[in-house]
Amino acid sequence: MGETGSPGVSDTMRALLKVGPEPGLSLVEVPVPTIGPNDVLVRVRSTGICGTDLHIAAWDDWAQRTIRTPRIIGHEFSGEIAALGAAVEGLEIGQLVSGEGHIVCGQCRNCRAGRRHLCVRTQGIGVQLDGAFADYVAIPASNAWVHRHPIDMDVAAIFDPFGNASTRRCSSPASARTSSSAGPAPSGSWPRWWRATPAHGSSSSPTFLTSGSRSPAGWVRPVRST
Repeated sequence: MGETGSPGVSDTMRALLKVGPEPGLSLVEVPVPTIGPNDVLVRVRSTGICGTDLHIAAWDDWAQRTIRTPRIIGHEFSGEIAALGAAVEGLEIGQLVSGEGHIVCGQCRNCRAGRRHLCVRTQGIGVQLDGAFADYVAIPASNAWVHRHPIDMDVAAIFDPFGNASTRRCSSPASARTSSSAGPAPSGSWPRWWRATPAHGSSSSPTFLTSGSRSPAGWVRPVRST
């Protein structure tokens, strides 16, 4: 299987694959991904469905411009480390992890300045690279976030959208602002449970959750942030 360091890993796995340039996905048997010296192989335990995955499945205009097939999709996931690359330090087989879904180059001006979220060569797991709707996914060790305390693996799988939602919510004081969250998926739902800290103002400002309902009356509804 290439460099894995784990004799317990099989040669093949199940994966949800965008086989060709057309609507739909297929459950297929494919080789388990090989890993490089700085990568880890994660045995996937739980996943979340993002709007990106729905775009790819539907093969809409965005997907047609962005995706090269065949491609294993999925980028919201949690699991356990099944194998380590030869140069990986500080991680252990069996540790529970979430995956950061953006793979950056580490060499461009933004990466070198500590602004990796602005990397000009960013590649997305499940978009430009094979993703996590599979038994295993290979990611750089630096993209594995270890959970050192007990956590529900379903919760661990949505750290990616939680990071998006919480970063936006923390970016400015909330006490005098009305906010809107688009869609009742993980990112959109977080304001319902958000606890605003004193540093970010009161939690009493109104938040509206929008959904994809066909009825205009169902597009927007208020939720309480507590």
